[in-house]
Amino acid sequence: MNKLIPDPNNRALLEALCLGYKNELDATTKSLFSSTGTIHLLAVSGLHTGAIYVLLTFIFRILGIHKPISRLLLIPLLGAYACLTGLSPSVLRSAILLSFMLIGKAFHKNYTPLNSVAASAFLILIIQPGNLYSVSFQMSYAAYTGILIFFPLLNRFTRKLPKLFSRLCALIWLSIAAQLTTLPLCLYYFHTISLTSFLINIIAIPLTTLLLYTALILLLLPLTLGLKLIFLTDGLCTFLFLSLQHFTTINWQWENCYPTLLHLLLAYSTLFSFLGFIKKRGKKTFYLAGLPLSLWLIYACSYNLQLHNKREIMLFHCYGKSCILLNYDGNYSFFKNDLDSSEWKVILPYIEKNRLSSFPANEGLLTDNLTYFQNSLSSPHMQIWLIDARSSPDTLSGILLITGNVPPQQLLRNKNFPIQAIYLDASNSLFCIREWEKYCERRQIPLHKTTDTGCICIPL
Repeated sequence: MNKLIPDPNNRALLEALCLGYKNELDATTKSLFSSTGTIHLLAVSGLHTGAIYVLLTFIFRILGIHKPISRLLLIPLLGAYACLTGLSPSVLRSAILLSFMLIGKAFHKNYTPLNSVAASAFLILIIQPGNLYSVSFQMSYAAYTGILIFFPLLNRFTRKLPKLFSRLCALIWLSIAAQLTTLPLCLYYFHTISLTSFLINIIAIPLTTLLLYTALILLLLPLTLGLKLIFLTDGLCTFLFLSLQHFTTINWQWENCYPTLLHLLLAYSTLFSFLGFIKKRGKKTFYLAGLPLSLWLIYACSYNLQLHNKREIMLFHCYGKSCILLNYDGNYSFFKNDLDSSEWKVILPYIEKNRLSSFPANEGLLTDNLTYFQNSLSSPHMQIWLIDARSSPDTLSGILLITGNVPPQQLLRNKNFPIQAIYLDASNSLFCIREWEKYCERRQIPLHKTTDTGCICIPL
């Protein structure tokens, strides 16, 4: 690769496409592929394994090797390619999946592609059950299932079109089918998706496949001949980069979406119930299809209402600093915040997930039953005190939020107060935390530390 491809960006791209080696990719290239929804092209996965499968099938056909033998020969060759790419989970899954299909075809057995997908997933989970919680495992099999189930249904609407338009539409349907089943997972794990990525995939997927074939052929040729033909890969790489850069101007992203697990389950229930309705139309299937959609809408409305009416105090775990936030009816304010603007990444996910707007916590009455005054928050059920080195009231009761290394000896002066619980954040030193542990242990007071649980939520 180093001798054949002098351009570092093109070489890094081809190393990622052919061998799954992504260490040389710079941040700009990764960001470009990520923002356009084509980051899957950089990970050697089912697309690349399928391209190798098609290439090997074509070579066997030219060599005149008959189908049953060629299919059995493909299995170790696909395994060898998986080893060449470092046995990455995505390639291994694709190789096992194709192996199940090839075994069925070689022995002329009836099989369904969905059974092959299920069998390969079952085999992988027997060997390594932890893959069930792997995001890449879930995304891969969601994409496989979507293509096998939805692509035939979508593609039948364009079969009567001219051949060129039919193939172009097939690429669109293929991308949409994969996105239908992976979109809920993308929102759940990454909180953002590109809604127009299927358009760029029409260009990017064929370009990537052609680039993969061209690079592999040039690597197999003698070096002197490969150097004369390297303009082919350079041109394809340049065209791919230019296409992605131009696409970023019309890219439409859905950001800051934080669905719950129940959102995810209801979305899949709705998707597959409508699939059942399309396959077998009738009143019963229509009502069955509408049931999960209705439940989804009801839950979404109730969840949004719950977010709007949520009232709680959040103690974030920030090393050596304090960040205590009041979430109040869809708004937020800080009791104390020592974070710089560059450190807000700790709290932004919480603000975005709860869709909060900023409001100043002025001293006085917040509601009929909630009052904020001099670092204290009072309600009919509890009183919360924020304690730091600058504020140590003489009269304390309720819940104490300790920040800024205030030990119990300095604060309580050996007096017994009706304390319900004590909360320590990461601004307290280890010595201070140990002193509070001893104090709470002697007096049987509940002690909560962000060093143990991370963020702490106190409902109001």
